[in-house]
Amino acid sequence: MSPISYHERLKVLARQFSQTTSLQKRKRYHRLILNIMAEAPNRLYWKPTKGEDDLLYPQAINTAWDYISRKLTGAVRGGQAYDPDAGNGSLITLWNIRCKGEYVTLKKREKLRMTSDLIDPSTGEPLNLLENLAAPPNPEPSLIEQIRQAIVEDVNSKFRSAWVHKASGLTAQMVCLHIVDYVLRGENWTLSSLAAHFQISPGSMNSAWTRTLKPLLQELGHDFDAG
Repeated sequence: MSPISYHERLKVLARQFSQTTSLQKRKRYHRLILNIMAEAPNRLYWKPTKGEDDLLYPQAINTAWDYISRKLTGAVRGGQAYDPDAGNGSLITLWNIRCKGEYVTLKKREKLRMTSDLIDPSTGEPLNLLENLAAPPNPEPSLIEQIRQAIVEDVNSKFRSAWVHKASGLTAQMVCLHIVDYVLRGENWTLSSLAAHFQISPGSMNSAWTRTLKPLLQELGHDFDAG
């Protein structure tokens, strides 16, 4: 299928999705749209200069997929669902815009954090860079940060290939990263809060936790214990 065909086919399906009032048909169109997007060639999707090796890129990808899934139903800020005839391009175009925007935001945050590291918090003055060079190396990342990195890299593709909710394109990698981010921020999370965030039923999230998420996290924990 040519790139134009992917864009146009997605628009046709989006029109059918928006026009039907049958909940069952809407779910079927929603699933079909996301599946077709997932099958589209990688060259149609935006990537940063470093490509897929950039560690911030998977985070931007997760945000883009979450946005597209919610945009179809209007579960976004402003409540405006995707309209294929409003001149906003295809869903792949919107995915690229959202992914690039999130990546740029993450890059700015990283740069701001690195800049703030060069300021002495006690005086507000720039640190002596020569002293910094002579200082001991930074401590090892915390265990939870190492776990997050392992999920992002996902060297065996276990997390990104395991579905939590295939109809909405939700993978174990997306959910587990969200859980880890909760922990890093010191916030509590529940399966109900995860279900609400990703807009799937609590029953689906509970089932995915027992069947997929918990075993994957336990396996990862055992790997760290063994190391």
